[in-house]
Amino acid sequence: MAVAWGPSAANAEDRSVQIDASVTYVFNRLRPNPTSNIPVTHSYQVTLSGANQVDEQRTSQSGTLSYSSQSTRVLGQSGSEGKTGGAWRVAGPHSLVRERDLPQSTETLTIAVQGQSCEISVSNRLKPGFSEFKYPRVGSGEWQYFSAPQVTSTSCVIR
Repeated sequence: MAVAWGPSAANAEDRSVQIDASVTYVFNRLRPNPTSNIPVTHSYQVTLSGANQVDEQRTSQSGTLSYSSQSTRVLGQSGSEGKTGGAWRVAGPHSLVRERDLPQSTETLTIAVQGQSCEISVSNRLKPGFSEFKYPRVGSGEWQYFSAPQVTSTSCVIR
Protein backbone atom coordinates (compact mmCIF):
# COMPACT_ATOMS: atom_id res chain seq x y z
CA MET A 1 0.00 0.00 0.00
CA ALA A 2 1.43 3.40 -0.95
CA VAL A 3 0.99 6.14 1.60
CA ALA A 4 -0.59 9.41 0.51
CA TRP A 5 -2.34 12.20 2.38
CA GLY A 6 -5.43 14.09 1.47
CA PRO A 7 -9.20 13.55 1.46
CA SER A 8 -9.18 10.01 0.09
CA ALA A 9 -6.44 8.71 2.38
CA ALA A 10 -6.92 10.74 5.56
CA ASN A 11 -10.70 10.28 5.71
CA ALA A 12 -10.67 6.51 5.34
CA GLU A 13 -12.29 5.37 8.59
CA ASP A 14 -10.88 1.83 8.44
CA ARG A 15 -7.25 2.76 7.71
CA SER A 16 -4.47 4.11 9.81
CA VAL A 17 -0.83 4.86 9.14
CA GLN A 18 1.81 4.93 11.85
CA ILE A 19 5.11 6.73 11.35
CA ASP A 20 7.97 6.30 13.82
CA ALA A 21 10.57 9.03 13.38
CA SER A 22 13.41 10.50 15.39
CA VAL A 23 15.83 13.41 15.22
CA THR A 24 19.06 13.53 17.24
CA TYR A 25 20.67 16.90 17.86
CA VAL A 26 23.76 18.26 19.55
CA PHE A 27 23.10 21.45 21.49
CA ASN A 28 25.51 24.03 22.89
CA ARG A 29 23.93 25.68 25.93
CA LEU A 30 24.87 29.35 26.22
CA ARG A 31 23.15 30.10 29.51
CA PRO A 32 22.72 29.22 32.28
CA ASN A 33 25.77 27.02 32.83
CA PRO A 34 27.39 26.99 29.35
CA THR A 35 27.87 23.41 28.18
CA SER A 36 28.90 22.06 24.77
CA ASN A 37 27.80 19.00 22.84
CA ILE A 38 24.62 18.10 24.72
CA PRO A 39 22.98 15.19 22.84
CA VAL A 40 19.16 15.16 22.65
CA THR A 41 16.93 12.74 20.75
CA HIS A 42 13.32 13.59 19.97
CA SER A 43 11.28 10.52 18.99
CA TYR A 44 7.85 10.81 17.39
CA GLN A 45 5.16 8.19 16.89
CA VAL A 46 2.60 9.77 14.58
CA THR A 47 -0.59 7.87 13.73
CA LEU A 48 -3.00 9.16 11.10
CA SER A 49 -6.49 7.67 11.22
CA GLY A 50 -10.19 8.33 11.01
CA ALA A 51 -11.40 11.72 9.88
CA ASN A 52 -8.00 13.42 9.61
CA GLN A 53 -7.07 12.48 13.19
CA VAL A 54 -3.41 12.76 14.22
CA ASP A 55 -2.19 11.02 17.37
CA GLU A 56 1.32 12.03 18.39
CA GLN A 57 3.48 10.51 21.10
CA ARG A 58 6.72 12.40 21.58
CA THR A 59 9.65 11.47 23.80
CA SER A 60 12.72 13.61 24.36
CA GLN A 61 15.82 11.96 25.83
CA SER A 62 19.11 13.52 26.96
CA GLY A 63 21.35 11.28 29.02
CA THR A 64 19.28 10.12 32.00
CA LEU A 65 16.70 12.90 31.57
CA SER A 66 13.52 12.33 29.58
CA TYR A 67 10.18 13.93 28.85
CA SER A 68 7.12 12.46 27.12
CA SER A 69 3.94 14.02 25.78
CA GLN A 70 0.90 12.76 23.94
CA SER A 71 -1.70 14.60 21.90
CA THR A 72 -4.64 13.91 19.61
CA ARG A 73 -5.62 16.55 17.10
CA VAL A 74 -7.20 17.01 13.70
CA LEU A 75 -4.76 17.74 10.86
CA GLY A 76 -4.09 21.47 10.91
CA GLN A 77 -5.28 21.94 14.51
CA SER A 78 -2.66 23.40 16.82
CA GLY A 79 -2.31 22.41 20.45
CA SER A 80 -0.62 24.37 23.18
CA GLU A 81 2.42 26.02 21.65
CA GLY A 82 5.89 26.19 23.10
CA LYS A 83 7.09 23.22 25.07
CA THR A 84 4.91 20.55 23.41
CA GLY A 85 2.63 22.32 20.95
CA GLY A 86 2.51 22.43 17.20
CA ALA A 87 0.23 21.49 14.34
CA TRP A 88 0.59 18.72 11.80
CA ARG A 89 -0.67 19.68 8.34
CA VAL A 90 -0.63 18.12 4.90
CA ALA A 91 2.01 19.81 2.74
CA GLY A 92 1.30 17.77 -0.40
CA PRO A 93 0.25 14.29 -1.44
CA HIS A 94 3.36 12.74 0.12
CA SER A 95 4.42 14.98 3.00
CA LEU A 96 3.39 16.12 6.45
CA VAL A 97 4.71 19.20 8.22
CA ARG A 98 4.63 20.08 11.93
CA GLU A 99 5.44 23.60 13.04
CA ARG A 100 6.13 24.49 16.64
CA ASP A 101 6.13 28.13 17.66
CA LEU A 102 8.78 28.59 20.34
CA PRO A 103 9.47 31.88 22.16
CA GLN A 104 12.46 32.87 19.99
CA SER A 105 12.30 30.47 17.04
CA THR A 106 10.16 28.24 14.87
CA GLU A 107 10.84 24.50 14.53
CA THR A 108 9.56 22.82 11.37
CA LEU A 109 9.52 19.03 11.00
CA THR A 110 8.84 17.58 7.56
CA ILE A 111 8.05 13.92 6.94
CA ALA A 112 8.33 13.02 3.26
CA VAL A 113 6.92 9.68 2.12
CA GLN A 114 7.99 7.72 -0.95
CA GLY A 115 6.07 4.43 -1.27
CA GLN A 116 6.58 2.59 2.03
CA SER A 117 9.64 4.57 3.12
CA CYS A 118 9.93 7.99 4.72
CA GLU A 119 12.43 10.64 5.69
CA ILE A 120 12.24 13.28 8.40
CA SER A 121 13.97 16.63 8.16
CA VAL A 122 13.99 19.59 10.51
CA SER A 123 14.53 23.32 10.29
CA ASN A 124 15.06 25.65 13.25
CA ARG A 125 14.73 29.36 12.40
CA LEU A 126 15.28 32.28 14.73
CA LYS A 127 12.56 34.91 14.83
CA PRO A 128 13.57 38.47 13.90
CA GLY A 129 15.53 40.23 16.64
CA PHE A 130 16.84 37.07 18.36
CA SER A 131 20.38 35.66 18.30
CA GLU A 132 19.91 32.53 20.42
CA PHE A 133 17.41 29.68 20.64
CA LYS A 134 15.24 29.24 23.75
CA TYR A 135 14.24 25.63 24.49
CA PRO A 136 12.83 23.85 27.54
CA ARG A 137 15.33 21.62 29.32
CA VAL A 138 14.56 17.93 28.98
CA GLY A 139 13.31 16.66 32.34
CA SER A 140 12.63 19.93 34.17
CA GLY A 141 11.05 22.05 31.41
CA GLU A 142 13.10 25.05 32.59
CA TRP A 143 13.77 27.47 29.70
CA GLN A 144 17.43 27.68 28.64
CA TYR A 145 19.35 29.39 25.82
CA PHE A 146 21.33 27.70 23.05
CA SER A 147 23.22 28.31 19.83
CA ALA A 148 21.77 26.75 16.67
CA PRO A 149 21.11 23.00 17.20
CA GLN A 150 23.00 20.63 14.92
CA VAL A 151 21.19 17.55 13.58
CA THR A 152 23.47 14.49 13.89
CA SER A 153 21.05 11.76 12.75
CA THR A 154 17.48 11.04 11.73
CA SER A 155 15.35 7.95 11.21
CA CYS A 156 11.88 7.32 9.83
CA VAL A 157 9.84 4.11 9.43
CA ILE A 158 6.24 3.54 8.28
CA ARG A 159 4.40 0.74 10.10
